[in-house]
Amino acid sequence: MPGRMMENSDVFPRPPGATPGAAAEGGLGAGAASPSAAPPRSVSRRTLLLGGLGAVVAVGVPTALAVLSESAPESVVLAGHTDSIYSVAFSPDGATLATGGNDTVRLWDVADREVITARTHDIDWVHSMAFSPDGATLASVNRNTVRLWDVTGRETVTPLTTLTGYTGYTGHVRSVAFSPDGTILAVGGDDRTAKLRDVTDRENVVTLATLTGHTGGVTEVAFSPDGKTLATSSLDDTVRLWDVAGRETIATLTGHTGSVGSVAFSPDGTTLATGGGENDYTVRLWPGLKD
Repeated sequence: MPGRMMENSDVFPRPPGATPGAAAEGGLGAGAASPSAAPPRSVSRRTLLLGGLGAVVAVGVPTALAVLSESAPESVVLAGHTDSIYSVAFSPDGATLATGGNDTVRLWDVADREVITARTHDIDWVHSMAFSPDGATLASVNRNTVRLWDVTGRETVTPLTTLTGYTGYTGHVRSVAFSPDGTILAVGGDDRTAKLRDVTDRENVVTLATLTGHTGGVTEVAFSPDGKTLATSSLDDTVRLWDVAGRETIATLTGHTGSVGSVAFSPDGTTLATGGGENDYTVRLWPGLKD
């Protein structure tokens, strides 16, 4: 796809002790849609979790649950955390749930609804987590570090390595994502960059590239299903698409009227969804990405 410009806040809760910076001004906000006066439709039992800022799943920020069924299912409470929870992630096989917050990173057995293990992160505010495609590694981020954990044993979670070097306004890492083949870890943060790390050797991680161009902190990173494109959202009100192999910008997507807090590719990779933050509050779809 040729390079092109498409037409045209701080979207995260600040971690404890954080100092507001030039690219981290503002606060949370989301306008909930008014309920429709039309009678409910009879549809299959499916639920859609809509984040207050357009995120697909967010814990620790306001969310609204829209249930596309006759009745809402009962929730199951997993108790054990002693402080705010900011991130959740399912393992690829769905058997394990990872949760992270201000106290620990916890692994839960989804079937038994019981905690498997809990590990401290050394520093609080675990903001983002991602499992590798093979489910053997969990990446978690907090403040200015990224940690890789060996979770093959589940009960015996072992730290593999700690990645540092993120020195933005307040030094916070915001998001991590594994490439579909599990060889590359993308990391976005307040230093306005997205870093690509070769994680083939989990104990000897190598930086492949630092992608620059955003003028505000990078809030989320996401790989396309084929792994050829990386999408990054930013506090600069834009989204960028990057050629992973060429390490360059393919397109800059403009149109949001405030910071952009989330990005996600459709399963076939042809459409990108983006969620706006303060002063925007919209979700945008960008179709035709493979045209």
